[in-house]
Amino acid sequence: MSVHNVNGLNVHLLDLPGAHTVGGVLVVRTGSAHDTPHPPGTAHLVEHLKIASIPAGSGGLPPVRGVTDNLVTRFSAVGLSEQAIELGARLAAILDDVAMDEHLSSERQAVLVEMRQASANPLLRLGPTVAAAARPWRGLAATLQADVDSVNRITARDVAVLAERRYRRDQADLAIVGSRLPVDALLNAVDQSAGPVRPQAGFPHPIAADPVPDLADALDGLVVASLARACQESDHDHAMVGALRTAAAEIGFPLTGQSTVDGLDVAVDVLCWRAGTNADGLAKVLMSRGDEMLSTTAIRRASLERRQSAGYQAQTPLGTAAALVTPDESSDRPRAELAIWRVDKGRLHRCRETLLAR
Repeated sequence: MSVHNVNGLNVHLLDLPGAHTVGGVLVVRTGSAHDTPHPPGTAHLVEHLKIASIPAGSGGLPPVRGVTDNLVTRFSAVGLSEQAIELGARLAAILDDVAMDEHLSSERQAVLVEMRQASANPLLRLGPTVAAAARPWRGLAATLQADVDSVNRITARDVAVLAERRYRRDQADLAIVGSRLPVDALLNAVDQSAGPVRPQAGFPHPIAADPVPDLADALDGLVVASLARACQESDHDHAMVGALRTAAAEIGFPLTGQSTVDGLDVAVDVLCWRAGTNADGLAKVLMSRGDEMLSTTAIRRASLERRQSAGYQAQTPLGTAAALVTPDESSDRPRAELAIWRVDKGRLHRCRETLLAR
């Protein structure tokens, strides 16, 4: 793997012998927590507009996909091996300064459609809500702050300012993975497409959004576990999550949902079960399994599962590219904190006991 600084943009290239496709991932360090002072939803709308404004290029390239998280926005694309140069250029073009006004109305409607789809599934709001309750004032529920009114208040000026400030070479990383990559031609295409080189500038930390206090009544009776940990999952963290799933399944409660919410210096794994009137009993069982979660056997099993997962991911150029732009793990890992919650009358209630991982 080689890393090239292309006028401020870090480009990660990896040759994957025998691959029949090329995968690319662009990570821009801006997300919903950076909406302020613009209306909530601005970063999400900019993601849509950036994709809509990518030059068409030659036919045959699959579409670029985007996801806006709390702190970053990820764009990805896959093509045939011979399309590496054009794929890299298309992803780099997301950083270019282009007029997006002509797409504003249609992409605003697309964002609103996505929001309506999300609101139809209350479980999608559970992860960020629990994460914000477990680690308040970290912006972990920033993706939930937008509503129809705020999205309709976003102006072309809001979009232009956020894009100019945040979509910069020094605020992004690009990874391209494929077989026999034409390195020089690829880097030149990326440089030509990535827009102007601006003086490097510092940016303040994102402004943390208030936790979202209420949930839909449809979630009443859920038991929820939150594991607040370092951004990079360890074997210990994986063992704890696995033990929670096993403990609940052994007494007849299959996992209802699981998600991970990423923040600036913390990630929160959220697991939930539908327990109904048995919520208290399930919560007590989960709180009683602390020693088992960090047993030698559990940690060994977790280590094997993580290696297998990484191995599967590395089988595709796109999965490998995504891994290349994942931040390195800090050597100073905070202690993980496990908490058990119940949902009652649309509100989260934290159970009395909290377990700290050793």
